[in-house]
Amino acid sequence: IQSGNRISPDGKMIITAAGTSADTGGVAFMPNSNIWKIALDGSEAKQITHKQGPYADFSPCWSPDGKKVAFYRVKLIEGAADAFGDADIYVVDSSGGEPEILASVSNKWINSLVWSPDGKMIAYLSKAKEAPNAKTLNVIDVKSGGTRVAGEVPAAIMMTEMAWSPDSRRIAFNDREGKVIKVMNIDDGTVQDIKTNLADDISIYQLDWSPDGKQFVFCGLKSSATEFWFLEDFMPLEKLAQKNEKDNVAESEGIRIKQIWKEPGTDFLGSVSPDGRLHAYIYWGEGDLAIRDLLSGENKILTHSADAAKGFAMTPIFSKNGKQIAYSWWNPNHTYDLFLTDVNNPSPRKLYRHEGEHVDPVFWLSDKELIFSRYTYSTKKAQVCSLNIRD
Repeated sequence: IQSGNRISPDGKMIITAAGTSADTGGVAFMPNSNIWKIALDGSEAKQITHKQGPYADFSPCWSPDGKKVAFYRVKLIEGAADAFGDADIYVVDSSGGEPEILASVSNKWINSLVWSPDGKMIAYLSKAKEAPNAKTLNVIDVKSGGTRVAGEVPAAIMMTEMAWSPDSRRIAFNDREGKVIKVMNIDDGTVQDIKTNLADDISIYQLDWSPDGKQFVFCGLKSSATEFWFLEDFMPLEKLAQKNEKDNVAESEGIRIKQIWKEPGTDFLGSVSPDGRLHAYIYWGEGDLAIRDLLSGENKILTHSADAAKGFAMTPIFSKNGKQIAYSWWNPNHTYDLFLTDVNNPSPRKLYRHEGEHVDPVFWLSDKELIFSRYTYSTKKAQVCSLNIRD
């Protein structure tokens, strides 16, 4: 979890954050977790932190000699709009024992801890919880515990990976879009962009720097593997190929299978308009609500406020007349809003919000009445609700 699964300097172990059924005290959407050391050959799995209660250990990283592990521990707050409280950064022997606190971080979300090759520093990313939500790369002096800001970064989210240069003077990280590798000089905060010439549908994840300092290695997440298909006119069941095993489904009478989209951005969380012309989907370049004309192939983004820090759209559903779309909006504090927007003149209107709830539109009873589901984190109860969109 959060930059875990790092291989030990001797290449024999990985360090990770994980939870088991014995771990208690988490909140509804985030269980209690601890730091584990696991042998690559599967011969050993050892838990090295044992904190119970409403806490979670995240983002472990090895010291260069493999004798220590750094991680951060966050207090979990049940029922709060932001379930992640203040965090402390710890160091513990890789064999286990009592962790020692290295630094405390207030009013910020943090992630992506990484230890410098010379063993003297630990870097991490942070994002302030209060506007303007400053995002910074920070460096801790391991000996003194002193912390300083090395420079500002475009994003500080879990998918942002960092890697030290072999001389411990620079830190590389992937940019928000995952197309460029950025290298920051930790002395003056200057940043150099390293272009990768990746295809538009590939993003950088799991970045690392070679020991000789000459190369980067990373995983490429390809977004164009998904395809979206229609299966039309397959009812009644008598028409299906199951009636005769020798028949081919695509060739059975009355059945037509047509591929309508095979490009980056294809999304399966959306819905098709009642007339079959439009497909509402989530544009995962940012997370905004979008529609695609299935006849012309034209795409149109309807919202323009999404990013991984501010939130993103989910589960869009067309109204029965096809003129409106209801959708949910995920917020960083794990609260969801229920929104409505017109297809032709998009102007999102918030229909419903309650702190600590997960909401999703489910079905339109009419063009004026919407069925939605809501799950309340504090009570762990789910409900099916009816909403009059006029009032």
